[in-house]
Amino acid sequence: MSNSTTLLDTIATNQAAKEVIANAMFDAASPAMIWGRRASTTSSLTWGYYGGTYMVGTTANAIANGTVTLTASTTNYVYASATTGAVSVNTTGFPAGSIPLYQIVTGSTGVSSYTDCRSYQPSVIAGTVRSATSEGSGIPVLDTANSTAQTLAFKSLIGGSGVSVTDGGSNGITISTSGTSGTVTGGSNEGSGIGVLDTASTTSSNLAFKTLVAGSGITITDNGSAGIAIGANAAAAVAPAIQQNGTTAVSAATQLNFQGAQVTNPGGSQAQIALFSGFGTPDQPPNLSNFTWVNQGSATALQEPWGISLSTPKAGGENCACLVVAAPSTPYQVVARMRAFPASSSYIKCGLVWRNSSSGLLQVAGLLYQSGFQYGIGNFNSPTAWNGFQGSQYAMTFWPDWHRIRDDGTNRYYDVSPDGVTWVNMYSLSRATFLTPDQVGFFADPNGQAVGLSVFSWYAGA
Repeated sequence: MSNSTTLLDTIATNQAAKEVIANAMFDAASPAMIWGRRASTTSSLTWGYYGGTYMVGTTANAIANGTVTLTASTTNYVYASATTGAVSVNTTGFPAGSIPLYQIVTGSTGVSSYTDCRSYQPSVIAGTVRSATSEGSGIPVLDTANSTAQTLAFKSLIGGSGVSVTDGGSNGITISTSGTSGTVTGGSNEGSGIGVLDTASTTSSNLAFKTLVAGSGITITDNGSAGIAIGANAAAAVAPAIQQNGTTAVSAATQLNFQGAQVTNPGGSQAQIALFSGFGTPDQPPNLSNFTWVNQGSATALQEPWGISLSTPKAGGENCACLVVAAPSTPYQVVARMRAFPASSSYIKCGLVWRNSSSGLLQVAGLLYQSGFQYGIGNFNSPTAWNGFQGSQYAMTFWPDWHRIRDDGTNRYYDVSPDGVTWVNMYSLSRATFLTPDQVGFFADPNGQAVGLSVFSWYAGA
């Protein structure tokens, strides 16, 4: 309301057409509703907001009613651009210089709670200068004696002897010297080698520099303001002799070329050779320190230059030894190149694993042997308690090098590939089938046989 004596068109109890008065007052108050939560378009992970007019100086920016999509199971930050008024959302925080709107905590399917971060901002036209100060040492530009609460006074720059001050308008102020006064107070050569400054011939008013002279095999080109170019002549550019096994072998080729490799800058002085992987996509070796054991028991894992080796001795029953990390935010994928021995068992011996850290439930995907290689999914109530197969098993003629599991927030997928590029989907399940995972990793189950597993490449992310 507006003070004890209101100026608003209030609504009486027995008044007809109350909605007309209410809508009129809402219309008058609508500038304050810009970016406010719009309940009619807010549902699940969709956040609706009201538009309005956002003024930047004398420019009016029309903001339409709209929505943004929230990320599940995290804190979302809804904010507006201070330049345009456009609304955006992220999960990292309000960007510097933006207009905070809402801080929203979400669950897996909808909003759990939210905080309205909008605040009333009075017109800066009637504001006052709270404080101002000069930084650094020297003569301050701010004239504190003549500054007021509404107006800051700044001193003018005046050219003195040998100095000129030019007002360039929007291009700034240029301060320059006439070049006819002043003396050199010192000079020296930096670093090692032959000095360019001729200290013997330099005076207090004139610096003397040595002239560059081209020697054998060297060319010197004066490019004016672009600088001086120093290069090797044609004779000096020939590849040098190579000392090999005590014999000097002169290189006849001018470019490097290798089979099974990619050569970058083949004719340059620093060629780079990248070998093609014999398994398709180049490996990204995993770092053992990033993983956490689940049911390690007698299993061991070693960090190798090429990745991680995991071994576990024979057990008399189910005994999954797992190395896991926290699952990324959906959507995500986990891609690994693995090899193992042996796999001639009716049990799923090794592969990728999804785990729920609260319940301890596991869902694994990998190879087993039942009248030949098969690919299957198994459910475990715990690392030592088998629950059963998830669906049917697929016959495989060979062990695929590349394995992938994916979670798009709705479904989970199991894929295999011969090269890490071409993928074949084996299974797709609802995301909450048997468990809702918050950890991912790889495992070995030595039920009936010892297992050795090598993980050459690992990626977990978008």
